[in-house]
Amino acid sequence: MKCNIDRIIEFMDLVIGSLGCNAVQVWPLNNWGERHNSRYLQMVGDWEFDYEEQGPWNHKELYHQRLEEAKQHARENKWELIVNDTLED
Repeated sequence: MKCNIDRIIEFMDLVIGSLGCNAVQVWPLNNWGERHNSRYLQMVGDWEFDYEEQGPWNHKELYHQRLEEAKQHARENKWELIVNDTLED
């Protein structure tokens, strides 16, 4: 999701580095098409989650850049990062 793609490395540091888990696994949101994605619009107070807007298909360059940075971070730390990257270019 766009709202947390910038936090992959921070998440890896917490889950593997601090908590001692074996690996982190990431994957993109499913893109069911705008008609279906639009059903997942949640508003709670001032907070809004718009599934269509959060989808990495709208932010491909950012998504791929952050994944590459996370893969490099995993290699440098000899950690396992499992990436189920089903996002088409």
